[in-house]
Amino acid sequence: MTIILENLEPEILEKLQNKAISHGRTVTEEIKVILTEELVRDNEQNLTKKMDQSEWHNHSGKFVRISVITARDR
Repeated sequence: MTIILENLEPEILEKLQNKAISHGRTVTEEIKVILTEELVRDNEQNLTKKMDQSEWHNHSGKFVRISVITARDR
């Protein structure tokens, strides 16, 4: 697959080039890393949101299910 980015603002292109250089990557490699990290972060946020909606909670980096049992439930 080929993706073409046109008309990037010069400041954005310069930041991208500088970031790539600082990480020892080509601009293409840097773009791949940025996209991958963003998509992984988005998936993690969606997973956390779904877990929160189903009574799963992130507690100190671990997901735990919290159930509340009342006297009536016993």
